[in-house]
Amino acid sequence: MKKKLFVVLTLFCFCLAGIYCQDKIVKKDGMYYRGDNIEKFKLSKNQIMSVTKIVKKPVYLTVNDWSKVKITSDFLDELKAHTEFTNQEKFMLLSYIFDNLPINTDDGIVREIYIGGYFQSNLPLEIRIGLLTPTGDAINKNQKAVVLFSNAVKMKNGEINKVTGFFGSLDSNACTISGLNGDKLTNVQNIKEDDSLAEENIEKMDTINQIMLVQGYLADDDFENDLVSSNILKKIIAKKDVQPALHIMAMLKQYEFLLSVNNIAEAEILWNEIKEYSKNVPGDMNPDSLESMNGESLFMMKELQKKADI
Repeated sequence: MKKKLFVVLTLFCFCLAGIYCQDKIVKKDGMYYRGDNIEKFKLSKNQIMSVTKIVKKPVYLTVNDWSKVKITSDFLDELKAHTEFTNQEKFMLLSYIFDNLPINTDDGIVREIYIGGYFQSNLPLEIRIGLLTPTGDAINKNQKAVVLFSNAVKMKNGEINKVTGFFGSLDSNACTISGLNGDKLTNVQNIKEDDSLAEENIEKMDTINQIMLVQGYLADDDFENDLVSSNILKKIIAKKDVQPALHIMAMLKQYEFLLSVNNIAEAEILWNEIKEYSKNVPGDMNPDSLESMNGESLFMMKELQKKADI
């Protein structure tokens, strides 16, 4: 009885260390298995499980909430899968990626995630999470590189082959590579070297080029660039003569900025304004499509905030 109680308490403490834990964690074959069903080939549609390497005296990855949300969203971009999961399922994916991910271990795969029924062949989507330590001559100087490498293969047209999955290469498969610096995790595609943004220069551009430029700077790891970008976006939003499609693009980027600085209340106000404004915008920027592509970020940030408030 005492031994059973010890196991229960151990698993309970392990759960508290993560963000959410509504499913079971089992120690088996020298690995931690997480999920209500830990048989990867018997998972139901979108059911998720993971296998994590056991590390003695683990040091877990600790990054800010926006990093978790942005990397999860970037990975869904790679998979072209925003519409294939509910917001709750996306949040569970975030949890399975980041909860208790040990980083004080040798370079290589530390976790594998499986999502059931993803391919027509009924194979699960498999996501391998690997850690790499940059060498001295690396272009981007990061503490660690975190790789999300999936068995989803990109076709020539950029779409995902949904017939079946296999591991090819980082170029051929849906993946993201992120650089860890402090509590920030940034997609390496967005990391710039000593490249600061001057507001007086960007104001000389036309609106479309302003938006295209600042969206890249909002995604980098320089907070000063974020502040300049936000100022530019607020000026665009305040203009009366901006085309609706450009106006809503500026609103969406400002919404992302507010989430990135954890201003969830103002982000939610702006999000509601965006959905209302989108009704008058031609094209596919309607409330439903926006909800599946952009609403997930607000949902996940609010879920993370709930956990922090417990």
